[in-house]
Amino acid sequence: MHLHALQTVAPNSRASAHRRPVHRAHRPTDASSSSSSSSSRLNRHAFVRASSSSRNDDEESSQNTEPLRVPANLFPGFPTPEKKAANSLITLMTMAATRVVLDQWCGTRHRSPMYNKLIDYMQKGAPHTNMDPRPIRDGNRWLHELMRHPEVDFRLAAVRILETRKLLADTEFNWEVMDENAKEGIRAETVALNKAYLTRLCGDDDDDDGERDACEDVEYERDDDAFSERKE
Repeated sequence: MHLHALQTVAPNSRASAHRRPVHRAHRPTDASSSSSSSSSRLNRHAFVRASSSSRNDDEESSQNTEPLRVPANLFPGFPTPEKKAANSLITLMTMAATRVVLDQWCGTRHRSPMYNKLIDYMQKGAPHTNMDPRPIRDGNRWLHELMRHPEVDFRLAAVRILETRKLLADTEFNWEVMDENAKEGIRAETVALNKAYLTRLCGDDDDDDGERDACEDVEYERDDDAFSERKE
């Protein structure tokens, strides 16, 4: 009966002609065989794997790793990391716009009195702030406080910085270059740090027993170019 079943099944490859039908319900699972094959030296080190639910390398990886979840309270006051990054960019734009306005106040013939006044306000404070310095830590909050300054010149300076910031974000700042530089920086640092870690890991194992380690041949990928390094 089994011979008849093997003859009626159309083989997909040469190996399938010699393959016996195995019922998955009766397949034994031996967890010790997979763990014993790994190196004992590598088992001393813990590796953390993170995966995304929208992109899985293979079926086994998706079953053994949980999807990456970002905690809701990761950044207090911000619901998502994107909101936190956007707020940091707003502060960065405020700093850049303030510097642009300060450079405009320098001029070619004379320097505006507001140049020193605004710098003293940020470094030394003012009487209405109890002489506490007012550096730019939160761009929107800093501008909001500057617009309530008792002197009208400071309020006009806040409006000028506000308009300069908007013009800078709309016309001068290259968002695509920022996105590429951020991703490239993360990829490059990931490769560099993993390389340094694995190099130190292999060196520690060689110092322990002087045997050949399983991580001597490690492949690293950066963008679409793959390069490998072999320990000498």
